[in-house]
Formats: sequence, C-alpha cells, structure tokens
Amino acid sequence: MKLHELLKTEHIKIYIDAEHRKDVIAELVELMGQHKSIENPDEIINRVMKREMEVGTGIGYGVAIPHAEPGPYPSPLVVFGRLNKGVDFHSQGGERARDVEISEDSLKVSLMDGRTITVPLAWYPRLLNATPAQLKNWEICGGGYGIHWPEIDEDLSTEGMLRGAPAPMKQKK
Repeated sequence: MKLHELLKTEHIKIYIDAEHRKDVIAELVELMGQHKSIENPDEIINRVMKREMEVGTGIGYGVAIPHAEPGPYPSPLVVFGRLNKGVDFHSQGGERARDVEISEDSLKVSLMDGRTITVPLAWYPRLLNATPAQLKNWEICGGGYGIHWPEIDEDLSTEGMLRGAPAPMKQKK
C-alpha cells in the first residue's frame, strides 16, 4: 500500500488552530470521521494520546507524526494537518540541547540528535561580556530546547540558533 492511496485530498486540513496535542489529535480524528466509518473517535484519541505519553511523536523541525496501533481497523487511517502555531509533540532529541561549549569567539551547542550548532559569540552581547565563570554556569531549560545563564540572565533557544537569529538589539530611546 502506498501513501498516496491512503492520504486523499479530503483527509487534509491546512489550518488547525488547536494549542494542545490532544486538541490537535481530536481535530484530526474528527476529520478522519468525516470521510471514514469510525465507531468510537474517543477510543482513537485515547490510543494516540497513550502513545504520545509513552514517547512523543515529534521528529524535529516542527513536524510530528502522531500514531497508534490500528485496533479494529483493517487498514491505516491517514490524515494530515498543518497548525497555525506550534504545539509541542516532544520530539526525541531533535533540537534539544545536550552540551554547551564556549570559546573566545563562538558558542557551540551539541544537540541530542548528534548535530552541532556553532554561532558567533558576538550575536549575544551578554555572553560576549560575561566572565569565564559566568559562561560556565549554564543550565538546560525549556524541556531541553533552551539554555539559561542565571548569573547574566541570558536565555537562548536552540530553534533561534538554528534559524540564525542573533539576540535582539536594544531599542534606542
């Protein structure tokens, strides 16, 4: 069976406004129910949520593939949805930070998936002007997607670094 045989145009919803995983999944199951015979939508939602609690289905880069065992359905039920704003599906590794190294001129962040982000230290004036002791005092925060330096009150996200986003410039008054 090929994906194009399973995913039809009517199984696609481009604008989903949900803000939580369960709400996203409920909207997708509702879409599925409009085009397939589904006896118990709550059972599917619960099965997918159970799978989500075991291991998140986020695969990084803002993509998740929530799924579960098919249960009583003889073939896979496939729908596609695109969210208007991000919902955390807890990607495994992905953009999560594992380690931080700071040299004289760069910030290097090792990610859980094996990639490394290296950005100019000049992008982050607080880090650039911090003492070596302050630079060593960092902690991973935000579920692994952020790095915090408490002594200098600096917070960076791995997503921002991957996008190549330097620290915002202060507005002149």
